[in-house]
Amino acid sequence: MKVIRGAAISAAVALLVYGVAVAQPQRSDEQGRRGWNGDPEQMVDRQLGQLREKVGMTTEQEPQVRAILLENLNRMRALRQEMRERGETNSDWRSDVAEKMKSIQDDTRTKLARVFSPEQMASYDAWQKERREQGGSRGRGPRPPRH
Repeated sequence: MKVIRGAAISAAVALLVYGVAVAQPQRSDEQGRRGWNGDPEQMVDRQLGQLREKVGMTTEQEPQVRAILLENLNRMRALRQEMRERGETNSDWRSDVAEKMKSIQDDTRTKLARVFSPEQMASYDAWQKERREQGGSRGRGPRPPRH
């Protein structure tokens, strides 16, 4: 009797684990991790909505900002693709990639500063700082302090 009950419990646990695994959305290569391989237009539309809310971006500014954000997205995607293709893990290479990402972000900020007013840029900078402190826009929670 104990053997049958143990087998039944094992089967139930296996079915539960299988059900949870099947219910999870599967990521294809096209969807990617953290949305970086999603539809660029949708990603930029989401960012534009956030900028309208957080920075007070106007409809007149939107076409210029859209172009800046698309360029930023494409440059970051290319860098991530290069990272995947090279598959290197040494710290010198990671440092190089981090510098390149920072350079892309700085360039994007410079271009946005040409479109936004000083007040909008102050709001943008405060919003970016808040996002960094909260671990980005993906709800991961605060990042641990760096040592």
